[in-house]
Amino acid sequence: MQRDQHIIQRAQMLLTLEYSLTQIRDILLQEGYSLDEVEALMNATEEALDYLAPMNCDQNTIGIDIIRSDEDREEHVADIDIFINKKTGKINLVTPQYQETWRVASELKKVLGKQRGKRKVTFY
Repeated sequence: MQRDQHIIQRAQMLLTLEYSLTQIRDILLQEGYSLDEVEALMNATEEALDYLAPMNCDQNTIGIDIIRSDEDREEHVADIDIFINKKTGKINLVTPQYQETWRVASELKKVLGKQRGKRKVTFY
């Protein structure tokens, strides 16, 4: 099913602002998107979030899955490569043997350092 890109982008923005899925659903309905379209998007989002959230992730941990340049997107199996602790800013490299993991971790360290006011961000 082809979805309207505007509703997807709006939902993504609301998710990054840490609204709950029920709040996002209400906001999208208030903005005039159809009930069927919103319900389909919410169901797909819930499935994706349930699938991508590993057992050792909690509300204070972010998991990042990296698709490597030699992998096919369709055949890629979702697996977490980097964990970030929201409270401490610690970055845990699950797959340090891959160059892409280090590249992404270095970029994260730069961004987190700026957000945290130059506090130390460490790899572990």
